[in-house]
Amino acid sequence: MKCLLIMSMIIVAHIFYGHAEPLEAIKSISTSEKKEEADGIDIFDWPKKQDNQAAQEKRVIRLPEEEETQKPVEETYPTEEKRFQIGLSSTAIVQQILSGGEKRAFFPEGSLDLFCLYKPSDLTTLFLDLEAIGGNGPDEHADSLSGLNDDAGAFRYNNGTDRLSIREMWFETKLFGQQVSLVAGKIDLTNYFDSNAVANDETTMFITSAFVNNLALEVPHNGPGAVSYYEMGNGLNFRLGLQSADSDNMGLGIGKGFYGIGEVGLHSDSLFGREGNYRLWFKINGDRDGKKGIGISMDQQLTQKLFAFARYGINETNGADIKYAWSTGTELHQPFPMREKDSAAFAFGYSKADDGIKEYATEIYYRFVLNMHVAITPLFQAVFNPAGLMDTDVVTLFGIRTQIEF
Repeated sequence: MKCLLIMSMIIVAHIFYGHAEPLEAIKSISTSEKKEEADGIDIFDWPKKQDNQAAQEKRVIRLPEEEETQKPVEETYPTEEKRFQIGLSSTAIVQQILSGGEKRAFFPEGSLDLFCLYKPSDLTTLFLDLEAIGGNGPDEHADSLSGLNDDAGAFRYNNGTDRLSIREMWFETKLFGQQVSLVAGKIDLTNYFDSNAVANDETTMFITSAFVNNLALEVPHNGPGAVSYYEMGNGLNFRLGLQSADSDNMGLGIGKGFYGIGEVGLHSDSLFGREGNYRLWFKINGDRDGKKGIGISMDQQLTQKLFAFARYGINETNGADIKYAWSTGTELHQPFPMREKDSAAFAFGYSKADDGIKEYATEIYYRFVLNMHVAITPLFQAVFNPAGLMDTDVVTLFGIRTQIEF
């Protein structure tokens, strides 16, 4: 009887744990997310995590990594638990100008994203991101090239009423043994190009726009487009993207011009014996008379806890807003022994506009991870020679970001 009881318990445990795979709403990509959480994978192969095995945090839904064994034929289609998934991400940011600019008590801003993902099979994915944003942040009072809050920018109708926006809505399919992926729909090109493991997500990393993506990239608002990417399996990956260059976020001018971009990326551990990612991109902006630009994005693990990043981009003159821009910085994981999930980071950057205006920006933050759902991040920003305030040498700000995810 004892043997039968033990065998029954083992069978029940196998059935339960073999089919119950709870969702983890983790920041990305993502990406993405933090290197300590690299034991999870993105269920729909979020492209930013493809070239960074140390997963980034990019507001993306992930599941625990499956064992690398060949799936039985009957598992070609996902179980009901995997087919349809929902994630929720809420960001609240409060900033105050300490010096320079137009002083005001607070600049509150918040955003809410609802993610819906459907996988009819292992090779196809449907994704929907509904987003609502309230508040424009401090940029309307202390305008700068660098951008003081990349999460800000209220969606409103002409009468001032807030509205819900379809931020992304796309279909993905995998071909040739899942080495090639094709994505089409309303897309965000920064999810696939100029990614970075240290500086790439305004909800979990830096909020200054100059440190979220390269300012010289000048991608259009999310709109109709397509992306293809090829993973060679030896650390190399190639990506091509084409999107409507229409800047009204509606895609109504899809025939008026296109924004094209290509990127080659390399994931390697040859430097310091630690993982790093190196990307080179080239773009053509049809909305700017076909003006071209080129840039790089790199992130490298230096020690067990210290990571660094660097970006550089340059555009053809007479057409682009930004002539060239660069940024660099570091991120430290677990600054204190008792705070395993916390991180602290510093970044500094420079940008030069096509009209000759030059601007420097810096940001430092400390991210307190309270639990798997909530993180609070105090931060400090400074902009030197802000473009929008010609009579001000420096603008400084203090802010607090609260991130909640389920």
